[in-house]
Parts: sequence; C-alpha cells; structure tokens
Amino acid sequence: MASPASNDQALGARARVQDAFAQAPVRFRLEFTHDRRSRELRWVLFAGTQRGSVGKLVFTLERDGAAHIKSLAVNAEYRGLGLARVLCLACLSSLRELAVSQLVLEAEEDTKRHGKLVGLYESWGFRQKPDEKVLFLYNDTQCFRKVPMALPCGDGAFLPVQPSAAGATWFFMLTLQTADGACLVASEDGAIAARKQAKSSPESLWQTLLGADGEIFLRSTHGKFLCVEESGHILADRQRNSTWETFQVVPHQQSAGAGGVALRDFHGNYLSIDPEQQAVVSSRDPVPWDGGDMMALVCNKPGAAPLFFKILRKLQTRAFVTQQVAAYGSCQHAALSVADACSWLARLNGDAGARDSWVIKYMLATAEAVRADGHPDWLQLAVFLRALGMLFLCWSDEDNAALRSISAREWLTQNTTWVVGQAIPDSVGFPELNALNSDHNDGAKSASGAAAAAAAAAVGIDSVTLPWTPDEYLFRVLEFNKASMPAEALQAIRFWSLRAWYVHGSYDALCAPQDFEVKEWLQSLVPYATRSDDALQHVQPDALMPYYLALADKYLPAVLQW
Repeated sequence: MASPASNDQALGARARVQDAFAQAPVRFRLEFTHDRRSRELRWVLFAGTQRGSVGKLVFTLERDGAAHIKSLAVNAEYRGLGLARVLCLACLSSLRELAVSQLVLEAEEDTKRHGKLVGLYESWGFRQKPDEKVLFLYNDTQCFRKVPMALPCGDGAFLPVQPSAAGATWFFMLTLQTADGACLVASEDGAIAARKQAKSSPESLWQTLLGADGEIFLRSTHGKFLCVEESGHILADRQRNSTWETFQVVPHQQSAGAGGVALRDFHGNYLSIDPEQQAVVSSRDPVPWDGGDMMALVCNKPGAAPLFFKILRKLQTRAFVTQQVAAYGSCQHAALSVADACSWLARLNGDAGARDSWVIKYMLATAEAVRADGHPDWLQLAVFLRALGMLFLCWSDEDNAALRSISAREWLTQNTTWVVGQAIPDSVGFPELNALNSDHNDGAKSASGAAAAAAAAAVGIDSVTLPWTPDEYLFRVLEFNKASMPAEALQAIRFWSLRAWYVHGSYDALCAPQDFEVKEWLQSLVPYATRSDDALQHVQPDALMPYYLALADKYLPAVLQW
C-alpha cells in the first residue's frame, strides 16, 4: 500500500503566509460577470469573512470603442486597502480581448476635498479630458464636481493579464516592511525600493495571490509581479505570474528561537529587506518574516515567537479538538502494521526509507535510552511508538492544514500542551500568545473554567480534554485497537507533552489521588525527550528495528486501524 503522503511536502516544509499573523488578514477574491441584458460587465469583489460582495466595478462598452466605468465602490470597512485599484486592474485586464481604445469615467468628488479623488485616478494613469466640461452639483451646503477622465488603451498601453481562474484565486492585501516601517514599494517601471511610507499609502500594498500549494505571488499597485531573476536582481515588471515570480512560504526554522516564515524564491534564495541599505535583496540564508499590525508582514521582527507555537495557540480550542476527534477518532483511514506505519512516517517526514530517516532514528534512540535504564518493555514500546501519532497528518484537510507546517522535530522535542477549554497557564511558554486562543480568553473572563476544573477534579486528570496532537491521536489509536499494554503506557504517550502539569504543577487541582503517582513517574521520563544529533548518528535502524517490532507483536494486533 502506497503512502498517501508520498507525493506531498514533508512535515515542516511549507507554511501558509496567514499563519504568521496573530489574526489572519482578510482573504478576497474576484469574480467576473457579464449581464447581456443591461450590457453591463462587472468585476465583483468578495471577502472570506462575510457573505455577499464587498465591492464592485461596473463598466459598459460604448459605440465609440471606449469602455465606460459606471460605478466603482468598495464597502467602507474595506477601504484604504488598495482594493479599488485591484478592481481597476481587473477591469483593464478585460479590455485586451475586447479591443477597447480607452477607459473613461467621471470622478465625482466633494469640492472640500478638491483633487483627492482626481489625484488618485491620475496616479492610476487617468487624465482629465481637456475637451469636456467639469460639472458642478449642489446639494444644500455641499458642492460636488464631476470630472471626465480617460485612460488610453492603445498599442503602447500597459494592460495587465487577467489571472487565470480568477473566480477561484484568493488573495490578501499586505505590506512587506522592516520593523522600523520601511516598506517594499515598486515604481511603474518595476524598480524596487524600501522606504518609509504612510500606513495608508497604496504604493506599499501588494496584492498577495495564493497558489494552490501555499505559494504566493506578489503583485504591485501597478499590476506587475515581483520577480527574482537568476542573478538575484529583484524587480516588479512582470505581467504574468510564473516561475521566477513564485515565492514558497516555508517555516523559519534556522534557530530554535526564530519566528515567522521565510519567502523562498524559485532559485532557492530568500526575500529580505536589508535594514542598513534600505534595499530589497535576495539572501542565501532564510530570513524570517512575521505578522505585524493589521496587514504588515515584517522582516526580522524582534521577539517573534516560533511559528508552530503561534499555530498551536490559535488553533487548539475545545471546538477544534472536538472536530478532530470526530474526524480521526473512529480510526477508519488505513489499516497498517507497525512496520508499515514506520514506512509511512518516514515518507511523511520527507525521507525515502527508515535507514536515513531522522524521525525513525529518534524513535529508536529514545526507546533505547529507556531500555538501557532498565525500564519495562511496554514503556520501551510506548516511547518507540510515540512518533507514529503524526500519521493523522497523512489525511489532513483544510481545517488542520496548518499543523503540517510543524516539523517532526518540533512535534517530538518542543511541543508542549495544556488543558483546553480554560485559561492557559504561563508555564506553557510564550504566554504572550495565550490571547490568541479563544478558550483562554473565555476562561479568563468567566467562571466556566473554574466550573470545568471542579467537575474534572471529581474523576481525575484522565478526564481532561487535551489539544489535538500526535500524542493524543496515538493514544486514541491504541485504545481503539485494544492494545494490551498497561494503562501507564498509554498515559505516558498521552501526557508526554503536558509538562505544564507534571513539571510545573499547573493542573494539580484536577488530579485524583492516584494521579500524583502518575505525575511522579512522568517526571522521570523528562530526560528521554531529547537526543543529541550525535547520538542519532550512531543509531542503526536495521539492527534495532526487529526488537521493537517484536514488542509490537507482543502487545498490539498485527494490523492496526488508523
């Protein structure tokens, strides 16, 4: 049986740009319609956060070969994001195939804000029509002027290419900047610079199109895509988004304390803003970008928390865990022996086989350390099996796709959990991220967390709900398959990452008397959690695997339901 993960990216190899933000920015998409009765053509803007459109551009085709913009509007809450310009670029993309000579409109602006709207359209390339009158409209004390403007669409005019499958392409509006506010901006000729801009400046906003596999394409306010050439030269003059215009979003994992994502170009280098030169450069080493305020993606943001901590803190709520248990708790995805499961796990981690797999060597090294200290064989097996909990990510979906951004090393050596449904203790680490978790916020504001704690205390720590992690999944798989291992083995797997309890004592109020014995021997397992790279290099899977497969035969069915 072939692994479903064999053709996917390895764990931790890709990320989603929205996961770098504390609150994901709003997604948008465009849709084109042509009402032949009214002869109106429309580009309609939708947001992922609400039903119905949030903006539209309506235009008609005139007999003189021109196109006339009848209406251009964006809902008030989405103004200032450069979306009107995106609609205009979409309109321009339609003119190529329609053989339109010029695009015309009337800029209707309040005379108290003289030149503001006209100036905006002029920055888009429109010019006031010299042979037509400006009309003035009066409404009580208000006065508006209506300025006829036109944008030539001759042979020399730039007409952006309409993105393929426009109705299915989601995008964000983002700024890319340094911590001190220098923004990535593009001029009309494609030249790139990093300079300080007003937050509301449309020049600093990039239409960030999302690819099918999480890659992004950055489109400037001039309708051209950011490109990194083979030489490393960066510019934004490309009409189409193809190979050199592609940026893969990857977790920034160069150091344990690094946060955010890195933007890898087609040539394997990384997009960066040099703060000293105020220049946009291509770096050989990964450079972190992390979410800032609003829509800002910040290069080398100080104090950024690791991406996987941010993902887990946002995602792991009681509602999410309930959903995941419903999806995976019935163990209907595959039937695998432990040997087959190890092969699947190696592929999930991007390895061709067990012999050179970091994750398989980690499983064996930790189990061997437990074995060397004379612990019973059921505990050796439990420690060996623990990494197999990552197999649920072979069948990930849109709801838990962000969990694939977490590497096997992070899952196994750095993951730390808490009891969901109530406030998260500071001992979990990076307590500044706790506010991202809705359960934490609700538990801190109400007595429901205390009530849940009191109810749980009556039956002990086994009754709590933990985050949906590989440990929790494997615990449920072994229970479902009626493993004959002692209860302590399953507790070791389930509570392995709950260090907030057995190291820091955060949940003692939830414990029944017998739980304190469990807590004590869980503390004795702490040294086995990490193995040095040097120790892993000396592990020989071919020699050790038969012993642990024999233990699996002793305590588990020959084939497990996953």
